[in-house]
Amino acid sequence: MGKLDNILIAQEDSEQIKQLITSNFPLPSIRPRQLEIIAFAVKSIIAGKKNIIIEAPTGVGKSAVAICISNIFNTIVDARTTIITKQKDCKINI
Repeated sequence: MGKLDNILIAQEDSEQIKQLITSNFPLPSIRPRQLEIIAFAVKSIIAGKKNIIIEAPTGVGKSAVAICISNIFNTIVDARTTIITKQKDCKINI
């Protein structure tokens, strides 16, 4: 787990964590709330957590966040990830 050792050093350096996040983010720019959510997940990964649940309102950009977290997790732990989402069905009664 050499990569994890390098990241453990970076845990105290928020600029290194921010660079890790921005280099793995799938879109051209990242919003502050997305950065906050991903940083929390990265710290959880560093702490050894294997399951992360994110609940956020519509419009936060959870899909991009999930892809970024998955990319980071795969890099740090060299493991496969699964992203599970729940989708509400919109029904219109006429």
